[in-house]
Amino acid sequence: MKIGFIGMGNMAGAIAGGILKAGIVAPGEICFFDVSEAAIEHGKALGFTAFSDENDVVKNSEYVFLCVKPQSFTEVLSKIKGSVSDKNMFLTIAAGIKISSITSAVGDVAVIRAMPNTPLLMGCGAVALTKNEKATQTQFDFIKLIFESVGTVYELPENKFNEVINVNGSTPAYIYLFAKTVADYAVESGIPFEIALPMFCDTLKGSAEMLTKSGKTPDELITMVSSKGGTTVAAMNKFAETGFADSLRAGMKACVDRAYELSI
Repeated sequence: MKIGFIGMGNMAGAIAGGILKAGIVAPGEICFFDVSEAAIEHGKALGFTAFSDENDVVKNSEYVFLCVKPQSFTEVLSKIKGSVSDKNMFLTIAAGIKISSITSAVGDVAVIRAMPNTPLLMGCGAVALTKNEKATQTQFDFIKLIFESVGTVYELPENKFNEVINVNGSTPAYIYLFAKTVADYAVESGIPFEIALPMFCDTLKGSAEMLTKSGKTPDELITMVSSKGGTTVAAMNKFAETGFADSLRAGMKACVDRAYELSI
């Protein structure tokens, strides 16, 4: 097998779907292990080979995607240690799991670390990537090709991988909370939810285009919207008064602190 997944949850499924859609490898070149019956059936339906043990994935795959929760990593690495060989390259998508944690557990192997986000499920994710010295440029380019099939790739040093969670990994949840608050308030104001939420999403898309293509800074774009003495200024003043930015920063700090707590 070319690619093996240990864990076939939502993120692994999104990555695998991108691989198939882009024709990077055939379904018959992908194998996986998962404890969930639903995940097993889903993987089989895509044409992947299901194994009943993590070690079979390692023994039969060149690229091994470790798609398990951070809390499960120690157990999984302990289980597969005896099956690892020089042919394996490991990829981790878990928050807080350092490259050195993998190599110290299973040996001096090639490792690539990724921090993806859930928009991968829609083919428009944002992914941070880094590698150790053992991983070749060819291996890195192959992994980059896979993630480019479901989003955009950014290369970052590993010592910023806990901090980048606030930029791409956890941030969709922050945006969804923002969207829910806007839509709920719109409903309270008499605007139907089925109009408010799509309208907000269209505004979000347009705002993202302005941020990426206008050439203007966030501060300049805020000024463009904020007429003196107008409605936007009233809202921005209230946000400042109630500590909107401070609250957001506090949440972001808690996110990074938790990433370091999860680190092994």
